[in-house]
Amino acid sequence: FAKDRLARLYLRAGDHEKAERLAREAVESAKNEVIPLANQIDVLFRIGKEKEASEAFAKLREISGNIDDLTHPPFQRLSDIASSIDFPSDWRIERQLSHDVGIRPSLDNIGPLRCTPTSAPDWSLPNASGESIGLKQFHGRPVVVIFYLGQSCLHCVEQLTNFAPRTKDFIDAGISLVAISTDEVKKLKRSVDSFQLEDLAEIPVVKDLKNFLENTQVQGEFPFPLVSDADLRIFKTYRAFDDFENQPLHGTFLIDGDGLVRWQDISYEPFNNPDFLLKEAKRLLQLPVKSADRLASSHGGGAELGRKDFSQEKLASTLGNKLQRSGSLDVPSSQTDRK
Repeated sequence: FAKDRLARLYLRAGDHEKAERLAREAVESAKNEVIPLANQIDVLFRIGKEKEASEAFAKLREISGNIDDLTHPPFQRLSDIASSIDFPSDWRIERQLSHDVGIRPSLDNIGPLRCTPTSAPDWSLPNASGESIGLKQFHGRPVVVIFYLGQSCLHCVEQLTNFAPRTKDFIDAGISLVAISTDEVKKLKRSVDSFQLEDLAEIPVVKDLKNFLENTQVQGEFPFPLVSDADLRIFKTYRAFDDFENQPLHGTFLIDGDGLVRWQDISYEPFNNPDFLLKEAKRLLQLPVKSADRLASSHGGGAELGRKDFSQEKLASTLGNKLQRSGSLDVPSSQTDRK
């Protein structure tokens, strides 16, 4: 039992000394809380200590501005006490705001509806060929940036398996895709070998990825660019990193054409629902952003990818043709069990 409740039990049992002590301890352990203090007032008054009850009541009145209903039992019990010590029936005192906290903004100007997205930090990282791909290259076009933990992470393979077949759907919605890996450049290959699938070939999710890549590769490329962040500099910049455990985390970010982060998921497990993200991206990207013009400058220039090797539109178009010829893929969306 809480001490204030025990105090009332001892009061009813006739042990006034213990009731007074417990009521006092309840107030001391809950500073500036109104219910323990209201209970102490009642206990003191009932055991005949009217002066102490009056002093405690005066303290209660000082913090009573946020009490919204005097009909609650802890306060209702004080009505007769207030009358006996010449306090008004509504003994609450209006809360006085401090005047040393600066100008208080209007509530209409703050809150979640007024929040503005943060600017995505710029980056430029090498792909498997050593050629740089950077955030600036996506200027003017939304992009989903996936942070994954390299070829040895089976759950990351599952994530890429789920996103790869939806590349064309994202492109059709005007959204690019790029994945940032913890792997070094030499391990970044845009083919089946990039995930070293031979030893894991019987695992269902790996079978799906292998079949998908074999059926949809365009000139040996994965459907969207994979780049290396082996030193984890960009992982840390985007806070996809656990400083306590000193290890990278999975991250998925939706960055709009002005370089603002419109949605993000950072976790110990990869985000694995491309259908939700595509739907949410379409919704979020239609919403106006008040500060977009001011923040967009941090996104830098707007050069298109341009190079044939990086043309996601061409990859998506060819991908769609191949999928039409080979039939739709049955790619699982549920995550595998973790050990």
